Amino acid sequence: MIRRRAFFLLGDGVLLALALTAAVWLRFDGRVPQAVWSQVPLALAVSLAVKLVVFATQGLYAFSWSQVGLADMVAVFRGVTIGVAAFWLAIFGFKPAGLLAGFPRAVLLLDYILTLYAIG
Repeated sequence: MIRRRAFFLLGDGVLLALALTAAVWLRFDGRVPQAVWSQVPLALAVSLAVKLVVFATQGLYAFSWSQVGLADMVAVFRGVTIGVAAFWLAIFGFKPAGLLAGFPRAVLLLDYILTLYAIG
């Protein structure tokens, strides 16, 4: 059971990192300014920390994927939405401190769409 959870946590971590990186890349059509690339590692760390905790608290690692129903898909949608909302709040919380001050808001919306697609 623990190995299965670790496998899904690792898989979700990879998917979340790819979603945020792809969102940044898509926002700038592949020509990402250095100022934004320098902020991506911190944004990735915050994204992974916040979203994985929310996914675990929403029970996304507690059900069997072999028998997924509509209620489970609603739980995935709810978990992704709450996780991304918490990530947005964290990003906006870092801005007054000067961290992630120039991080584009469009990346956050693209990240939500890509995360929902990847996790769901």
